[in-house]
Amino acid sequence: MPTQTARQKISCRPPPLTPLEQEIARRIHKALPAYCRKTKRTKHTKDQITKAAEELLKPYTKKPAVRTDLIQNTLINHIFGWGKLEPLRLDTDIEDISCTGWEHPVYIYHRKHRDCETDIRFESETELDTFVTLFAQRAGKQISNANPIIDASLEDGSRIQLTYGRTVSPNGSGFTIRKFKNTPYSVIDLIKNRTFTIDEMVYLWFAIEYNRSILIIGETASGKTTTLNALTQFIPELAKIVTIEDTRELMLDRGNWQASVVPPENGKNTITLFDLVTAAMRQRPEYLIVGEVRGKETAAMFQAINTGHTSLSTFHAGNLQSAVNRLESPPLSISKAMIDSLDIVIVQKRTAKNGTPVRRCSAILEVCGGRNHEVFTYRKETDDAETKKSILENEIREESGLSREAFAAEKNRRRHLLKQLLDAEISGFRAVTEALNP
Repeated sequence: MPTQTARQKISCRPPPLTPLEQEIARRIHKALPAYCRKTKRTKHTKDQITKAAEELLKPYTKKPAVRTDLIQNTLINHIFGWGKLEPLRLDTDIEDISCTGWEHPVYIYHRKHRDCETDIRFESETELDTFVTLFAQRAGKQISNANPIIDASLEDGSRIQLTYGRTVSPNGSGFTIRKFKNTPYSVIDLIKNRTFTIDEMVYLWFAIEYNRSILIIGETASGKTTTLNALTQFIPELAKIVTIEDTRELMLDRGNWQASVVPPENGKNTITLFDLVTAAMRQRPEYLIVGEVRGKETAAMFQAINTGHTSLSTFHAGNLQSAVNRLESPPLSISKAMIDSLDIVIVQKRTAKNGTPVRRCSAILEVCGGRNHEVFTYRKETDDAETKKSILENEIREESGLSREAFAAEKNRRRHLLKQLLDAEISGFRAVTEALNP
């Protein structure tokens, strides 16, 4: 685990190779393809290449100044991992990795230590250019001075933004990697982190179960997608779900789930997010989930809501008024009547508590007859939410056919279940999903 100093600088870099070890690594890397071809396989696994590197390094094992194990690890990290960023890839508490030029260190956002400077650096402009080019190729794209900006995703789902050379940045090449979390946050994780209260989660549980459409808004890194993914745990177990994303982020624990991701551009028949949303409507989904709306797919999603599809999505905006202004203005130009087809808007923010950045649900609003009614409001002084009377809850109670007493009892049952899971520290995504859908 990285070590931290008071200056928020952490040590992540493995021992560097000596000039002699670098030369040996270069030779082994050059010799590996020919050595592996002797096996007459068209493809080789990581274990096979690791063993091949081990064999090629045997002549150097007797040299006391050569650390063959370090050379081997460096080679494998370069071929299969993230090279010198491999320690950062393996740390599950790191969310964001960035570099703004070869003369600058690599920076990270760590869940525990927040913004930190690492001791990882690129030794030359050429090394960083090569690194950026390699990552673009791994994402199935090409980057160059003629095409210097790339947005893509890696095989593990991590999102990358790459810039190449000095065409768009005086500092030269750079990158930002938003790591994909293999084990997504559950609704219990969000309660434990105080992003949401138990009462807010019970409210959203009813809303999703009874097919209310929800838009989650917030600024960058406010946790919109994390919340979206967690709320899918409230979808009834057998309901048909279609998810649509431009880069893979959502991870659901459902069998009746059709996942769609915008493919890389091929220069011919380019498929867009709009195409996928339009196609999804023909699949008769009970729940249509769009990772983020920002282009003409926004109109398609609102059309889906107007035709009876339950939709969950995220939208980049600091507050509800800002979101409405963006939706109504060109190029989106969504009519007010279409916007009013939404049922609930969740507002998320990054704020600070005792000097530490935290993510909080700032407000939950109901869109009722053209009026926005705030049901939950975050109070910073208490780090809790103030609750007001819900209009939609009465509608849901009537739909459920339950009396006021029976509905209140069901609310208490769900509240108690979430509290039990929280107290028992059961927060794994699958375990929570199973508990919510016995």
